[in-house]
Amino acid sequence: AGSNVSVYLSQLGSRAWTCRALAKKYAPKRVSSDRTSYSLKCEGKTYKTLSRLIPDAVIPYRGRVYKRTKRQDSDTQSSSYQDFSCSGFILDYMPVDFFDLFEHVRLAHGDPVSYGPHSHTARRYTIQHLQNLRALHDTGFFHGDMKSENVMIRANGHLRLTDFGTTMLDTKENWRRKTGVTLPLKAPEMLIGPNEAPHYELRKPADLWTIGLTLYDMTFGTAVCALFNYARLSVILIHPHSHEGNTDAQMYSKLITFISEEKWPRILLIDPWHREKTEALKFIKRLLILSPFTRVTWHEIEEHPWIKDE
Repeated sequence: AGSNVSVYLSQLGSRAWTCRALAKKYAPKRVSSDRTSYSLKCEGKTYKTLSRLIPDAVIPYRGRVYKRTKRQDSDTQSSSYQDFSCSGFILDYMPVDFFDLFEHVRLAHGDPVSYGPHSHTARRYTIQHLQNLRALHDTGFFHGDMKSENVMIRANGHLRLTDFGTTMLDTKENWRRKTGVTLPLKAPEMLIGPNEAPHYELRKPADLWTIGLTLYDMTFGTAVCALFNYARLSVILIHPHSHEGNTDAQMYSKLITFISEEKWPRILLIDPWHREKTEALKFIKRLLILSPFTRVTWHEIEEHPWIKDE
């Protein structure tokens, strides 16, 4: 859950004196330090708003968590509790995120050619992921950290978005603010050099870039060009020394070179999913366009054969 907040599994009691837990499980998200209290309050407000606007796309928000302090009454020598401040909020508990499920599917049922999940599985989850993100964008927000760990899975297999710590309205007032995306997942326009100004345009295309990287990973069983130091288990098993000595910045530079020079993988004709992967790669190329101004739009996504023909 990050270095400044913690997420717990809990069950609420029906009454204080019954000591009986209710069947439903919840996930309180609480601050680990006072410095993050304000940011977590803002995230809680965002959760509350999105739970009302797009309830089928995000984890349900259930309320706030308050930090209480014990106060001693000097006259009566009795103790009482006093609400001090909001220290977090409560969400519905979901046992697994998309990253963990992806790893399980890869290892248990992966494609023996690419070490990735079944092509139809990757397609189905990507479309559902895009539907949730489209719902978020339609409310006027951008996510800001659209990695697979921030997508949870319900018991019925449906995806839900989570972790809105960097989510804001896509307006000029918020374009200069930093986002918390891990460097290898950042869209090129979000990188700021020592002599560069922040990207002063819409942030929504950056969310689509991250989905493009995730789809590449699912389709070909490895992160793009196997460059990331947190690469998937299958990559580490096949190329155990490919990440040694590389910093995130060096690997990101290689990633941009890989995409700009179009060093896309060759899909073998003997691959049983040759046609499916070829179509998926065409869609990935539209998501991973370096310029946000020419990157695929939502209208183009809806009309793309890989999406429309599903």
